[in-house]
Amino acid sequence: ARLIPAGEVSPALSDHWTSKSLTVGAGIGDFGANIVGRVVDTHSESGQWEGIGLGLTWRTPWSGQLTVGAENVVSRGKNPFSPGNSDEDEGTVPYVRYEQDL
Repeated sequence: ARLIPAGEVSPALSDHWTSKSLTVGAGIGDFGANIVGRVVDTHSESGQWEGIGLGLTWRTPWSGQLTVGAENVVSRGKNPFSPGNSDEDEGTVPYVRYEQDL
């Protein structure tokens, strides 16, 4: 993964965007699930981008946490932070994350 400063993505976006996020989660025992909704409004002609992600989490017996999920399961609009200038939909982005308590 590579972080791209907003100024490199689009100089017009570096000062003007609004983002909102809502996370809804639930768990039973060592298992959990969450849904994350994001909206980014760029205040420009490109409009706003909306995306929904899903994640499933398992708390391991050795104080770890394994999460498997996907971003952009459902999306609308063009992601203003996408490194490409293409008008194509980025599609779903799967991920696996492991966290260990020390």
